Amino acid sequence: KVMMGLQTIAAREDILKYHAAKRKMSKEINFNSIAKNSTGMSVAQLEAVVNEAAILAVRERAKKVSQEHVNEAIDRVLMGPAKITNKYSKNDKLTVAYHETGHAITGLELKDGMQVQKITIIPRRNAGGYVSYSENEDEDRFITKRRLEEMLITLMAGRASEELFIGEITTGAHNDFERATHIARSMITKYGMTELGKYQYESDDPNHVYRVKQYSNESAEAIDQKINEILDIAYNKAKEILNRRSEDVHLLAKTIQEVETLGKEEIDYLMEHR
Repeated sequence: KVMMGLQTIAAREDILKYHAAKRKMSKEINFNSIAKNSTGMSVAQLEAVVNEAAILAVRERAKKVSQEHVNEAIDRVLMGPAKITNKYSKNDKLTVAYHETGHAITGLELKDGMQVQKITIIPRRNAGGYVSYSENEDEDRFITKRRLEEMLITLMAGRASEELFIGEITTGAHNDFERATHIARSMITKYGMTELGKYQYESDDPNHVYRVKQYSNESAEAIDQKINEILDIAYNKAKEILNRRSEDVHLLAKTIQEVETLGKEEIDYLMEHR
């Protein structure tokens, strides 16, 4: 087996330019920005982005592929096509707006975590909406405990926002909880980041001895309790941030209900000029 790691920002930019050279692309396209917004994409996915953007341009009878075509192509490759005919009820649209705004506001607040690039409430696949992020990959090779903790706060903020501003909780946070639980469990069982010690309880390696459970029932109970504790702390911190920035939450949630999608520059402008 030959293991191929994911690409850096510079490598993704080169890959995009290589495939784009075969297409009629607008000179205004910012490949560096696209590369930053495609964190975690494989080489095949990057090629698919350029191909999908070209298809979108042809459907619109455009002479060249634009930045908007590429942005939509990234969303399609990652999340699937927009469900244009799947309209929200008024209550659902309100709930999704506040849920995604909760993610976005905590992302803007916590500078060590993920950088908010876009918020949308246009449904795709099983997602009612989503916030896309980019990481500053050029600075840090390793993920710190603080960054993981801030990622947890951002993930828990969708449900926290529902509770605080809608007064009701929904099933919309199930994927957030799945991702947050995986991060919290890894902090305990793989990275040795808690008082349960430096012992590696689990491994992702299918051939590793700890791929199969190698610890006592008492340890399993302690791990479960610690996961709940870590997630509760993240949830409470998310609520504290959203309470403190409630005006920003209402402003962004109201705006996103009207326009449905906001990019990074638009979000920054909205926060600065109200």
